[in-house]
Amino acid sequence: ELRKRVEIMAEHIARNGHEFERTVRQKNMNNPQFAFLYNGEGADYYHHVLAGFRGNGYGGVPGAGSGMQQAVGGEFAELLQRYKEPPALPLAHDLERQLEEVIASLEAMASRDAIRGGRAWIECNSAMAQQIAGNI
Repeated sequence: ELRKRVEIMAEHIARNGHEFERTVRQKNMNNPQFAFLYNGEGADYYHHVLAGFRGNGYGGVPGAGSGMQQAVGGEFAELLQRYKEPPALPLAHDLERQLEEVIASLEAMASRDAIRGGRAWIECNSAMAQQIAGNI
């Protein structure tokens, strides 16, 4: 999921330019799903893909070009190994229901209050972090 999000964002930013990138960064400053925009998880892969979409190599997603396909394929495989999705471990029924409610409230209206409430719930259930992360 991180890989897909990085690739889509890199393509949009390459297509729409630096002003679009600044806007996206401002709007997603506190969104952990876009940490790669701020040198967080996936940043190396993001810069790599963005450079490709901007024409600095192979034209986009690693492995898409001809001359650099093998070299990029190795880098791509390494990045995929570094940024693996967490395993989806089962949650207790009540935790699963609560998590679904938190996510639904964020999807319906991602207000600061809903985000704070979701974060507080996750922090209160930090002992189950692996299971929660695998079910998001």
